Amino acid sequence: MLAKTKIKILFIEKDEESRNEMKKHFFDFNDEIFRVVEAANGFEAVQKLKNEEFNLIVTELNPEKKSTVDLCTFIKSLELKRLPQILITANTITPDELSILKEHGQKNVMMKPLDQKVFLTKALQLLKSN
Repeated sequence: MLAKTKIKILFIEKDEESRNEMKKHFFDFNDEIFRVVEAANGFEAVQKLKNEEFNLIVTELNPEKKSTVDLCTFIKSLELKRLPQILITANTITPDELSILKEHGQKNVMMKPLDQKVFLTKALQLLKSN
């Protein structure tokens, strides 16, 4: 039986293969619960955020066309700061960069490659706390 309301996740990633892999994480867990909406860049993500409600945002460190900091600032301006977010990156983040991200509302950072179990546990914790 399908859930009446799916948990909507906005996944922002420029690489189509990475987007498909992310969807697989959620669908392997339970495709009846999650609906993953994709955005190939920050600009596209902003448009989707203006028009739809989401339960979770997962974004790469530097989505094309709009920086992660700009995206976090935009989310705060929409009063969506309570909307849980996970930042994923393949790069090492310096303490200064992490501090800037935290100042702009980004508290959950995970390194690629993602361990599916660890990632899903974090995502579910954030969804429960919201």
